[in-house]
Amino acid sequence: MDTQDLFNTLFLSSSVEGVNRSHVASGKVGGMGILDTTEPLHPTWTNLTDNFPFIWSSTSQYVHFGKEGVIVSLGGNEIVRASRDMSHIQTFDLESQTWSQITATGKIPKPRTQFCYDLSAALDDSSFQLIIYGGSNDDEGIGFEDVYVLTMPAFRWIKIQDKGASISNYFN
Repeated sequence: MDTQDLFNTLFLSSSVEGVNRSHVASGKVGGMGILDTTEPLHPTWTNLTDNFPFIWSSTSQYVHFGKEGVIVSLGGNEIVRASRDMSHIQTFDLESQTWSQITATGKIPKPRTQFCYDLSAALDDSSFQLIIYGGSNDDEGIGFEDVYVLTMPAFRWIKIQDKGASISNYFN
């Protein structure tokens, strides 16, 4: 596989935002692949398959927590094509290169894929908030227009109450 194929695989599968040092992909590589672009002219590829959770259409986000940071993965579909419970959060510790599952609490969103998300952090990186909007549930054939926040490191979901018009009204 040449370098261009690696980049195509990476960006067609999934990517983690916020990481300049390395990028992570899943799907086409048969496990978890790490493309290290520390030296852009000489990228290195590592395939990690140890206890990798097989989930597709999930969201993965780099969070600068701990020595080297973690990747937080949520949403998506399990291998049996069932929507994954949004209380089941996988984290990948970049230092130890191990996956863990954390059970989130609070007002858990309905299972979903294809949602928009963003990350905010306290100035001292002591806490993080992963904000999600919308998405869809293929099992039920429905879409969402709601907003939730996953607070970290507590891993507690908070539903943001909508006080205004639906965003879909702007497109009709």
